[in-house]
Amino acid sequence: MAEPEFLKNLILGISALLNFVGLIFLTYNRVSGKPESRKIENDPLHVQKATEFVTTEHCHLLHKNFESRLAALEENVALLFTQQRESYNKLMESASAARQRIHEKIDAVAQSVAHLEGSIEPLKNLATKFSQDVGRLEGILQRHR
Repeated sequence: MAEPEFLKNLILGISALLNFVGLIFLTYNRVSGKPESRKIENDPLHVQKATEFVTTEHCHLLHKNFESRLAALEENVALLFTQQRESYNKLMESASAARQRIHEKIDAVAQSVAHLEGSIEPLKNLATKFSQDVGRLEGILQRHR
């Protein structure tokens, strides 16, 4: 039986020899000037003659159609922006008017509160005077009992 190291070296030697021979054939083919023939198998691209060609006029027509469609879309976008801006301005005006009405109501409430505070002060004074009068009357009543 052969030793495993010997078999390993034999296989490596044979593969190196085959690699060297392949390199020689490749160099010979390149130096000899023979064109490399390659065959592409299962070519997914199938080339066939065109039955109809696109003319320059047709391309120009498509380009003009595209430009007109693009211009129409740009007009629509501009119109949408204008409508959006107008809608925003109306909303802001409405909010401003509502805010103004709220502030007017707050101011009216503040004036009413100030008026009521002014009306309460004489009532407080009257209540204090009444309380003092009641205290005096109780004092008088207690002395006469």
